[in-house]
This record gives sequence, C-alpha cells and structure tokens, in this order.
Amino acid sequence: MGLYTNILQVIPILMIIYYCLIFFCRKYHKTDLLAFPMYMYWATYPFIVNNKLFIIPSFTQILGILSILTTIVHIVKRDRKIHFNKYELLFYIVVCISWFQMSYSNFYYTGLLNLTYIFLLTSSFFNTRLFRNPKIIAKTLIINGLVLSFLAIIERLIYNSRVSTTFFNPNYLAIYLVFSLVILFFYAPKKKSLLIVIIFIAILLTESDAVIVGIVFPVLIIILNKFKLKITYRFIFPVIFISFTIGIIYGLSQSLLSNIEYFDHAASGVLKSSDSIRFDIWSIAISLFNKNPLIGIGYNQFQPQIAHTGFQNFMFNRREEGFVTHNDFVRILVELGLVGSLVFYIYIYKVINLSNKTQDIKMRMTYLSLVLILLFFSFTHNNINSLLFWMTLAFPIYVKI
Repeated sequence: MGLYTNILQVIPILMIIYYCLIFFCRKYHKTDLLAFPMYMYWATYPFIVNNKLFIIPSFTQILGILSILTTIVHIVKRDRKIHFNKYELLFYIVVCISWFQMSYSNFYYTGLLNLTYIFLLTSSFFNTRLFRNPKIIAKTLIINGLVLSFLAIIERLIYNSRVSTTFFNPNYLAIYLVFSLVILFFYAPKKKSLLIVIIFIAILLTESDAVIVGIVFPVLIIILNKFKLKITYRFIFPVIFISFTIGIIYGLSQSLLSNIEYFDHAASGVLKSSDSIRFDIWSIAISLFNKNPLIGIGYNQFQPQIAHTGFQNFMFNRREEGFVTHNDFVRILVELGLVGSLVFYIYIYKVINLSNKTQDIKMRMTYLSLVLILLFFSFTHNNINSLLFWMTLAFPIYVKI
C-alpha cells in the first residue's frame, strides 16, 4: 500500500516532465509558446487537480491563471482575433442575475468565482491555435486514459475496492476514462484493440453505473448513422432532456413530496440507501424550485439551503457532509429556474446541431457520443463544476469539426 501511495506521488511529476518534453520537442509559432501553460493544464490536471498528495497543491491554479493571462496578452497586443461563446455568456448572465435570490453569500460567490474561472479557461484554451487541433486534445486524453487505467488496475489489486486513482472519486475517474475509450473506439485501428480493452476494464473497476450504462450511446449513434437518421440528433435528444426534467417535476411533486416531513421531523426516522436519498434530495429540490420557478433560489444555494432544513443532519448525523443535487438538470432548475434551464437546453441543442454539420462522420459520431454520455452522467451526478464538461460543450462552438 505504501508503494502505491508513492506511485501516486511520483506519477504527476513524471507526467509533467513527459508533457514538457512533448511540447518543446515540437516546432511551434512563437505566439503558440504562450499556450504552454494551457497545454500543461489540460494534459496534467487529471493527475494533479484532485491529488492532495502532490507536493505543489496550487500547481493547477498557477497554470490556470497563466493560461488566462495569455489570452489577455493577445487581447492587448491585438495579434489574434478572440472568439467568445455567447451561450456560456448567457448562462453566466443568468447566474449573475440569480444573485438577487441568494441567501448564503459565501456559497454564491464561491460558485460564481469557480464558474468564472472555468469559463475563462475554456475561452483561453480554444482561442489558442494549439487547442483548435482536435488531434492534440484527443492524444492527451488517450495517453492519460491509459496511464490512469493501469493505475486503476494496480489499485484494485492492492485494495480490492472501487478505484479512483488520482481523482479520489470513482465516478469522475470513469467519466474521464470513457472519453479515452470512445476516441479509441472510433479512431483506433485493430492493433489498438488491447488498449480499448484495458481502458474498458478500468471503467468497470470504477463501478460507476452511470458511465457504464452510458457506453451504450456510441452503439446507438452507430445504429442511427447506419440508417442515416441524422435529423434525429437535432430534435429527439433535446426533447428527451426536456421531458426528463418535466417528468421529475411532475413525478416527484406527486409521489415524493410527502417525504417533506424531513423539514419538521429531522430527528426521527431511519437511514436510507444512497439511491433512495437521491430521490428525497430531488423532492426537496423541487419544493425549493416552487419558491421561485422563474430565476431559481440563486446559484450554488441548494447545498446551504438543504443543510438549513435539517435534512442533511438527519441523514448522516454530521452537518459537515455536503449535500448536492446529484443531478445537474435538477440543480440548474432549482438554482437558476426556468430561465437558466432554457438557456442550458438551448446551448445543448446548439452544440448537437453544430456537430451534425460536419462532413467527418467519425468526428460527428465521436463528439455526439461524448456529449450524450456526459449529459447522461449529469442525470445522477453534479458535473457542471467540471472543466471537462464545459470544454466538451464548447468544442463545436470554437472548433470547426
């Protein structure tokens, strides 16, 4: 066990050295040298951002700030046209407007700062020539996926439990690995089949149900493409997501709101399974949504409000355990209301629509598979604080695929 801990400490350093060599061994335009912090952030963050064992905890923050500063340099020098994502901007405006409804300022400003940081990073990445090359993005995902997969297998052999490696959360390791798997699935020749198997085994070892089930989406995409049902992508999936949200509002309001007794009887009852707790959390989320259905209760306000009800203390007998919605669609609905949800759904529709316009069939199938897996994952987890989430949605906005 001590050996594996040492490996987790050494791997980030080795990956930093590896990607430094990869970057500086290539020939770049002098302005692309400014992309070095961005490249290093994108390439190494899976090994560092959640790794509390790493010797420089703020390494990713330093790289992130430097990445944003490079974009500012381009704006000041006017040596490059800077593109902006109007859909992220609209979502950000809704988040700012939700300030008028917030009750817990510390949570709001922390969430706003995190979202600002992610959106600036996303814009900085895609305003660099280097990151407009899909091959560079894909290559780092594949390499990192393989390294993480080997770590996952070693971890399972040692601990015989769900693996998380440097992520310290099996679900977020799984969603990263599935990106590597899908890219290999659509682009790798037969000689790389073994690599696909290795990553697939690592995903199984995470025991992340949402990601494992989500793997069916690439198969569905292939079937739809075979029958040339391209238009289906443009209309049916946004309808599915909207219908799912409406179903939550109706179903939970009818059958689960009776569990709202937690508000008044937080000191009685028995503990429930994690799946059952999710439904209880969603029912309370819908009740909070009813307070202000138009613009919500305020961004990042669900966690402190559910703690205030006593539900959190009742379920775990410790108030420091943070409760989240475990559903990004529910979170956006309750915190940003119908306006925020509408903006979010329009954004999803736009990126799916743009991806359909590419003539590269493999690229289209790959991207749609990743988006659908990511959104399916968001049905049972909170993923909108993830850089990978927003970069995936923003990809066709900035890059002509």
